Amino acid sequence: MSWLGCSQAPAPSTVVVREARDRPIELRYRGRLMRWTEIAPPAKPPHQGMRVDIRKPNCYK
Repeated sequence: MSWLGCSQAPAPSTVVVREARDRPIELRYRGRLMRWTEIAPPAKPPHQGMRVDIRKPNCYK
């Protein structure tokens, strides 16, 4: 989350975060409702799975 219009977090004080199933997240600082935007998490790189080399056992020549 980022504070709109601010390059820094607010001065040291308590920020109240409210979240309910039927309402959006609400942030309050010093009793005032703050605007905010959610920042998406960074994309995960594609999974580089372990390479498996399957060969027939030597007894099947």
